[in-house]
Amino acid sequence: IEVYWPEKGGFHLYELGDAVPFDLRPLRSREHNVVVDLPTNAPMTVFIRAQTNGYHQFFINIASFEDILEAGNKFDLLNGVYFGLLGMIVFIYLAFAMWLKDPALYSYVLYAFSLILFYLGNKGYGALVLPGNNAIAVEIVDRLATSGFCMSMGALTLLWSYILDMKKNFPILNRIYKAFSVFCFLAILTVLTPIYIYIVANIVTLTVVNTGVFLILAAMMMKREGWRSLYTLYLLAFLPTFIGGGIVGLALNGYLPASLHVMNAFQY
Repeated sequence: IEVYWPEKGGFHLYELGDAVPFDLRPLRSREHNVVVDLPTNAPMTVFIRAQTNGYHQFFINIASFEDILEAGNKFDLLNGVYFGLLGMIVFIYLAFAMWLKDPALYSYVLYAFSLILFYLGNKGYGALVLPGNNAIAVEIVDRLATSGFCMSMGALTLLWSYILDMKKNFPILNRIYKAFSVFCFLAILTVLTPIYIYIVANIVTLTVVNTGVFLILAAMMMKREGWRSLYTLYLLAFLPTFIGGGIVGLALNGYLPASLHVMNAFQY
């Protein structure tokens, strides 16, 4: 992220973003912040150039340092609870998975762990725990989010194949779901290459399709086994995921506005 802030006779360049080592950022923060002086009652033009290897929404805010600090503390508190719950899920369900030797539980543990990786990178926490001026560490931070996303989609697809017992009930779809999971895991190897943006777009699309198919199959199994079966729980559990994921996907692709304060869906 490059911010060109107007100064007398030109612009001052601030370099931000995940690719900038933590120690070289204008502010030592997991967010991408700069401290500037605003003119009083005078219009000004600021130029911002952003580059990313995938989908991304950029929200720009101007606030006092005290407001940013207060908002950051609240955000960290909520994320602390979130990471704590995910960590408990990983350790508790890993113990159950090892005890019961259940592949569905192993898939769920892998899914929860991938969410931790994804949000560590996506929310900027990876930059806080890795060496701040090391180029390799910068790449690791970038990989945390991108590899976590690919891993989560692969683990989620595996989970669906196991809880619906696709090997027995839908053998052909079982092969397709397993192949897609392998594709997601292999995609981790491409997260820092130019082809990743094309691969992740297909992963997002195919995951939406897989989720829709899963819901249809769960409804079929619920009808066969009765509404008191576990398939009713599976259907109710993943229906909000399908709806929410679909809305996010439409927003990321510009079909829905990210905010009601814009003229069109692509104006952020």
